[in-house]
Amino acid sequence: MHTIKEYLDEAPKKAFLYMPELLDHLLKARTDDSLYKCPFDGEIFRQELREAMKTRTLDHKDLDAELDTFETHRRHREKDADTGNIDVERYIDGDPRPFVDVFTETTPKPSKTILLDIAISAFERHQNEAMRNRHRHVYHEAIKAESEGSPLRVIGVFSINIPERPEALTLYIIIKDYSDPIFPELWGTVKTNQTANSAINVIMDYLIGTSSDFNGFLTTTDTTGDFPEDEELIIIDSPRIKAPNARTIDTNDPTCYAW
Repeated sequence: MHTIKEYLDEAPKKAFLYMPELLDHLLKARTDDSLYKCPFDGEIFRQELREAMKTRTLDHKDLDAELDTFETHRRHREKDADTGNIDVERYIDGDPRPFVDVFTETTPKPSKTILLDIAISAFERHQNEAMRNRHRHVYHEAIKAESEGSPLRVIGVFSINIPERPEALTLYIIIKDYSDPIFPELWGTVKTNQTANSAINVIMDYLIGTSSDFNGFLTTTDTTGDFPEDEELIIIDSPRIKAPNARTIDTNDPTCYAW
């Protein structure tokens, strides 16, 4: 994974960023450090993110999904041994090795990646509960993956067009990596339409920047070739995500989950 500074220097077409590292940079960075030195003052957006990280972000229905870890399932096996748990029947029968050793064996499961559409525009900040609905489905999928023993990561996705670039910039923000717990303070930054839009503005102000008086136009993300073919790809809503062979969850479908 590249460092923040390397991303600024190279300005790639697509970039993977780890949320804790990204926030650490954004909450203390200066506009002068950004690639295009955007003149827009985004401190109001940055303050919104600070407040979101201080507030518990899990809704009442989401509490059971606050999992500490996502471990692979294990199955128990037995084998004959010179020591261990005694098998009474074999002992009575005079078996010279009447012991059984119980051990565990990891059952590997295919990994999963959830793509969370965080492309919320300024016009959508106060329109609906899109991001809250998406999060509820993320938690559901997280519980399901944990019960199956499947490694799971959650990645926030958005692509944006700005004047200085001939093509859109795509950012994949790893909110939860395979072995990570769900950090409520991190999720707070993309839990609502308002904070998700603020997160995009802060990223553009303090990481990328433009020479204009706006932060760009959100556009569709094409994920083709960006993820392993043997990994299950799940999209929570897809208004601005294009992903061949991915399973898409429509949060507007009332029959999707019985909540």
